[in-house]
Amino acid sequence: MSSSITPDPNLTSYYSVEYTLGACTVIDSAEVFILPLPEMDPIDSLFACGGEFFDSVYFNSNIPGSSFTWFHSSPQIGLTPSSGSGTIIGWLAPLNTTAQPIDGTISVYGTSNGCIGDTVSFVASILPTPSFTNSSSSQTICSGSPILPIEWFTDVPGSVVNWNATSSSSDVSVSPQVGVGNIDSLFIISTSSLNQTITIEATVNFGDCIGDTIYHTIIVNPIPDINLSPNQTVCSGDSTIETAYTSSSSSLTGFNWNLINTSIPSEISGYLSPNGVGQIPVMELINGLDTAYTLQYEIQSVSDNCLGTGGILSFTIQPLPNINAGDSLVVCVGDTVVLNATGASNIVWSDGIQNGVPFPELSVGNFPYTVEGTDPLTGCSNSDQLQVTVNSSPSLTLDTDEQTICAGGTATFEAEGNPSGGDYSWNDPNTTITGIDMLLWMPIQSEPLFIQFIMI
Repeated sequence: MSSSITPDPNLTSYYSVEYTLGACTVIDSAEVFILPLPEMDPIDSLFACGGEFFDSVYFNSNIPGSSFTWFHSSPQIGLTPSSGSGTIIGWLAPLNTTAQPIDGTISVYGTSNGCIGDTVSFVASILPTPSFTNSSSSQTICSGSPILPIEWFTDVPGSVVNWNATSSSSDVSVSPQVGVGNIDSLFIISTSSLNQTITIEATVNFGDCIGDTIYHTIIVNPIPDINLSPNQTVCSGDSTIETAYTSSSSSLTGFNWNLINTSIPSEISGYLSPNGVGQIPVMELINGLDTAYTLQYEIQSVSDNCLGTGGILSFTIQPLPNINAGDSLVVCVGDTVVLNATGASNIVWSDGIQNGVPFPELSVGNFPYTVEGTDPLTGCSNSDQLQVTVNSSPSLTLDTDEQTICAGGTATFEAEGNPSGGDYSWNDPNTTITGIDMLLWMPIQSEPLFIQFIMI
């Protein structure tokens, strides 16, 4: 007779059996030994980049000395043969030209004393090797100006782009120097007078798989300096001199200028506005005000389309002194003339005439006199002119020097002035009559009669 039992899997058990025949009984016993099943230690997933080796896989269980059997049905992971025992030696992962990981499942179980443990599985993934491009390979900026954003385009979702920036010279700085992902802004300053370069080296990776390395070049043009020519001060009506500002920039392309003043009084004229290029040419500036007026121009140097920091160049227009020579005069030969100009402390007349000092006119004619006055504070001069008309002295003849008449009678006098055209003025002690050259006079007693002939 036979019988089966199921022992406790966790305990070593003893079993006995009795056999009775009639009055006789015999007893026997047996011991059942329980062997443990091997339990696999946890196995992490494997990752490798296409074209690189997977790490070797070492198996362990809770029972020392266990043997291990592995197998898979994922030829895409490149592990050959498809089954084996013991350690899986690292193998070369095939290239992954897709944008996603290529996964395969490997299963393994342990055996100890003929006892087979549970089968466990783990994943081997071949990660894609990413590639990428950028929005442009280069750009040109002026020192201190913002860059155009740099955007990376990868072919594997989840890829990360790491970049670093290096400069061609210690004269140019860039911040930040390293970063991850797209570059929205960089702060770049160059103190050089030459063009400098910032090189962005960018590398893409997906996990531990490093893909392409590409470069983006930023050409940094310097901000040109400006060496201004001196400010100028002129008197109203005078001309400025052409400016002569310079720059030490090696790539200078020119200069821009711009008139800063607004609401310029209408009394100011001759200036250039509102803007221009190159040097400021000669200007004949007019100031009709009583005070000085200053025009200000901002000057900027230009280098490779980069504008330098502006400098201010000033043109001050001094007003002219208000010189007044006085009214023109009509005199006779031999008369004394006094010319007295005003408007400045330094007065100089033509022909050596002294201001306010009498001088005689000895010749007949029209004589223009010019006076020039200078303001000692500004050095500006102005002039005025008058004319002195000098007539010859006329002669006067009466038809008689005296007459004798009866009381109550009428004396008749006739005068002739030469040259003609003058004015006559008759007078005695009692009256004055002008404008006639013949007089009928009825004196009441003997008395003198005077006549004056004036040529103007």
